[in-house]
Amino acid sequence: MAIEGLLVYNIALDNAKYQEEITSFLTAFRKNGLRLMPVSNIKVFNLVEENPSRFAFAVFWDKDIHVARYLEDEAHIPIFNNQHTISTCSDKALIYLALRNYNVPTPHTVVLPYTFNVNLLNYFEEVKDMMSELPYPFLIKDRFESVDDKVFLVPDEAKFKEVLIEAGKKSLLAQQYILPQQRRLIRVSVVGGQVIVGVERYREYNDDSKLVEEMRQIKITRPIKKIAQAASDAVGADFAAVDLIIDRKKRIFVYSIKTNAGTLAIERATGMYVSWYIARYIKKTFRLRRAQYNK
Repeated sequence: MAIEGLLVYNIALDNAKYQEEITSFLTAFRKNGLRLMPVSNIKVFNLVEENPSRFAFAVFWDKDIHVARYLEDEAHIPIFNNQHTISTCSDKALIYLALRNYNVPTPHTVVLPYTFNVNLLNYFEEVKDMMSELPYPFLIKDRFESVDDKVFLVPDEAKFKEVLIEAGKKSLLAQQYILPQQRRLIRVSVVGGQVIVGVERYREYNDDSKLVEEMRQIKITRPIKKIAQAASDAVGADFAAVDLIIDRKKRIFVYSIKTNAGTLAIERATGMYVSWYIARYIKKTFRLRRAQYNK
């Protein structure tokens, strides 16, 4: 009988597009002699309680940290990525701190204060003082990812006040803005500390005159490889998509790390089967991770 693992995904992403991603993972793991059972975060507790010894590992394609902690701390099922990495990469402020502690270059970033459900506009002068070294224009981002994740471009003080009103009581951070004509956006897939493939992300109009994001494979230079690996190590990732900006001076900055970024678009753009590399890595490592629970 094949070794069986869980593929934990978020119930909000249970749609046709995401099912295609799931199918790709099931196929990749099957080719590595492993079987995955997809389960939403809303059903995982009952499934594991009813089958306490069934699953050897879990692929955690979600952000629900209490589910991750349950699987590792109570059910003793090793998950990839682990709960620490999931928690860190769910909060852009924690990503920034992790990168800074590893001396990984990032765009100039200011984490705005948490205010106990009070709009930051009430403390606007204090916030301006915090950001005195971050010139306009800059970006305002929600620290925590969401399905309708918004990034606000702030060109001046008046717009800054408008954005704070619109953002409401969310936890925010501000980040340096690099003009589109002065940058390249790169995504690098890292699995088990090894760079698998890199793409450049750009936008162009399709046949319906809609602006869509496209990807094209790039050659991974030594500096890109080194920074992408360091970024993955900084958050303790088993696998991750590391997003970088290269400015016109060819300086490289990491601005995001995603533990559950879709793999299909990269696979279609490059022919590199990223989910297969993830499956191979987990096959090599899950037994060692499980053994740690029996010490």
